Amino acid sequence: MALVCVLRINNDSGVIVSDEAYWYLRRRKSYFISNIYNLLTREQANLLDMELVYAGVGNPNFHYEVVREFQKEISSNNLKDIKILEDLGHLVLRNYHKVLRKKIDNILRFMYGFNTSDFIRGYFNKEGKKYEINQESVKNTAKTIIDSNQKHNLTELIHRNFAAIVGFDKYYGFRGFHLNGEKAILATMSGGFEAIGAGKYGAGENFARFLNQKILDKRRKGFSPVESVVQVLLSLKRGSDYYHEAGGIPQIVILDRNSSKRVLEVTDDRAKLAYEIVTAFDWDQLDKNLTYNLIERLIFKNEDIDKIEDIMFKKAKDSEQLDKILRGYKVDLTEPEINEVKKEESEIVQKEKVKGMKVKED
Repeated sequence: MALVCVLRINNDSGVIVSDEAYWYLRRRKSYFISNIYNLLTREQANLLDMELVYAGVGNPNFHYEVVREFQKEISSNNLKDIKILEDLGHLVLRNYHKVLRKKIDNILRFMYGFNTSDFIRGYFNKEGKKYEINQESVKNTAKTIIDSNQKHNLTELIHRNFAAIVGFDKYYGFRGFHLNGEKAILATMSGGFEAIGAGKYGAGENFARFLNQKILDKRRKGFSPVESVVQVLLSLKRGSDYYHEAGGIPQIVILDRNSSKRVLEVTDDRAKLAYEIVTAFDWDQLDKNLTYNLIERLIFKNEDIDKIEDIMFKKAKDSEQLDKILRGYKVDLTEPEINEVKKEESEIVQKEKVKGMKVKED
């Protein structure tokens, strides 16, 4: 299960990031570098004056099918009925239901040979024969599979899917929605930020600390894009540090209605280096001003990656220690050096000896 973090920058822009880790049944770890999907083609986005991206947590294949079904439907739609972002959001929700029903029907057909509609009707036809669904054990199991409120091992991975949908339109600016797979509803992100998936509580704690430091007027007007990127990456790091099934190279998407490039996507080495810069800042290896400067040059000015990486290590408080941190070594910055401990111990012993000698002379 991935971790997705969203932060509203201001009325017309926002940033969304997602990691790439995916654990199958909590045992087999996989990586998916493209976890954030752009739902609209360039022609559709220009025609609607909108942008919309989708980031899912749970089963990656499920989310890929939802995106594919949505794009099929909207490509055959004349788009006249789409005015605001919610219209697109409800189309996504409808295709989510479609994929959900399809997967549940596949399970029912595999086990019993009928689908949800057949079960409601009470019978199904196969090879010209009519079969009544009368067995109580079959009916009870089928009800459990169909009902999302009941737990079944075959449908757990289907219902445990969530998504963040963010974008902007010309009427209301930047907004986001949370698609809850267990409840199958579309909810508005009302707090200016969102964290879903594995590690969401760790990420939410960092968002809370950041926003609680800002006065109300500042929270309403928004933040700088650089500060926003640093904070969502810090939130992503908090989640992956303390929670299972999170981690990997992040994917960063920045949406800005007032920019010439309305969707800025950062992936691969550039995204990995941005995450490492924020990690160095979190470990107190880089100061705040330098961190913000490097993120701005790396992401918004598109400067050379090797050059930015060299600056990061040269300006770090301890480049060797930073190298170990970024490679996953356990580094305890609070533990004193062994030699210094021995020195302190010898000084204490010497003081005790001098004190004892003075007592004897008296």
